[in-house]
Amino acid sequence: MVGLERDAVKAAFVEFIAGQNLNAIQIEHITLIIDHRTERGVMALRRLYESPFTDMDDQGVAACSRKPTSRRSLPC
Repeated sequence: MVGLERDAVKAAFVEFIAGQNLNAIQIEHITLIIDHRTERGVMALRRLYESPFTDMDDQGVAACSRKPTSRRSLPC
């Protein structure tokens, strides 16, 4: 077994998401991170600047900080 339990990965983001006003790009990035961690277990930071993260915006996760509605950065 390589990946992590989906519920465990989602639980890691509960504190980050709680009370936040996230935009659609931020929510999509979180979903992609959860999917990646569920499938592979770990995630190198460089992946945030590769497909599928760059499919939404060519700057990858940097798009989240360019268009902030949250004061915190996305956790990895």
